[in-house]
Amino acid sequence: MKNIGIIGLGYVGMPLAYLTAYNGYNVIGIDNRDETISKINNKIDIPKELQQINYSELNLYATKDYTKLKDIEVIIICVPTPTVKNKPDLTIMENVIRSIGNHIKKGCLIILESTVAPRYDQ
Repeated sequence: MKNIGIIGLGYVGMPLAYLTAYNGYNVIGIDNRDETISKINNKIDIPKELQQINYSELNLYATKDYTKLKDIEVIIICVPTPTVKNKPDLTIMENVIRSIGNHIKKGCLIILESTVAPRYDQ
C-alpha cells in the first residue's frame, strides 16, 4: 500500500486527503492549524461530498510534524500562492519545501498542487 503525504489541508488538500484515504492509501496530512488537524483526526467537518463514506476505515492522520513524512513515497503540496502586486508570493511554498527537505526519503515523488500565476517577471 502506498503512503501519501498531503501538505496543506485547506479547500484543496482536505478533500484530497479524504479521497486518497478512501481509495486505500495511507495518508499523513500536514497543516499548521491545530483546528484543522483536530477536525481531521476526529472526523469532524467532513466535506459534504464525502459524508456517506465510512470514516472508521480510513487510514488518515493529520499533524504538524514533518518527521512523519520519512516513509512517504508521494507528497502532494497544496498550499496557497497569493499574489502581491500581481506577482506570486512563493514564501509559503518555499517554507514547506525547506521543512520537508530533511524528512523525505530518496525517490519520493513531490507534486505541487498550487495555483501559481501563469506569468511571472522577476
